[in-house]
Amino acid sequence: MTFCLSCLFVALIFVQGCSAEKQISRVELEPRDRQVSKIKGISREEAISIANKNVLKDYRSQQDFNVIACEQSIFWRIIYDGGGPEYVIDKVSGSIIRKQKVPQAPTETKGLESRPETTISQKEAIDIARRDAYETYGDKMKLDEMVVHACEQAKVWRVIFDYKLSPGESVQDIPHASFPKYVIDKKTGNILHREND
Repeated sequence: MTFCLSCLFVALIFVQGCSAEKQISRVELEPRDRQVSKIKGISREEAISIANKNVLKDYRSQQDFNVIACEQSIFWRIIYDGGGPEYVIDKVSGSIIRKQKVPQAPTETKGLESRPETTISQKEAIDIARRDAYETYGDKMKLDEMVVHACEQAKVWRVIFDYKLSPGESVQDIPHASFPKYVIDKKTGNILHREND
């Protein structure tokens, strides 16, 4: 009898593990970060694999780039640092939402003052983006209700304002609004790129 119950239990686990489709009807929050809630969905490795397949349409190899996976609340942002594109991938569906090229270094270094032998920290980059966002978008958005992600690249910080998820929130209730995104030079602290789309 004990053997049969064990077999039944193993069979039940196997059947549950074989479901082909990942469905998320409610936001399932990752417990590892108390300040920033992120939905579960495709993994970092799956997001990179999706981007790698697409990047090979335009480049011979992804080996020429440093691939950076920047996790946001409902997206993965896969950045091909070193001159490649940036992908935004939906965590639930695995769909590529956007592919774009954004600056990954200053275009001109002449006339730019950099601090000797230092680079700005993640906190400094976020502070720079936050100040600019309040000046640029402060009356149009509730910036205090957003979370800010900063992803480090070789020469820049990619700073992204993002929707703050609440436990139990329905995926359908998440707004499809655009939020401020920045590229900030690590040596000077200058904003190289700003977008809100």
